Amino acid sequence: MKKYRCKKSFSVESYDEGGFLIPNKYMFVDVGDIYELDESGRTIIGAEIHLDASDGSWLEMSSESLQEMFEEI
Repeated sequence: MKKYRCKKSFSVESYDEGGFLIPNKYMFVDVGDIYELDESGRTIIGAEIHLDASDGSWLEMSSESLQEMFEEI
């Protein structure tokens, strides 16, 4: 599986494992955080790209955002 390292800190709204938005809760992604690409093509909230962290957290984004915020390692 492909792995990506964050190169630009950012925050995103938080969602539960069912894909429901958690109001007023944000997830922060820091420079150096590592995520693994889910290559199955399945997503939870309908974005293009699904990434999983080793701690069980996940995020989804467009391929354009992936290129802007991450680098493949």
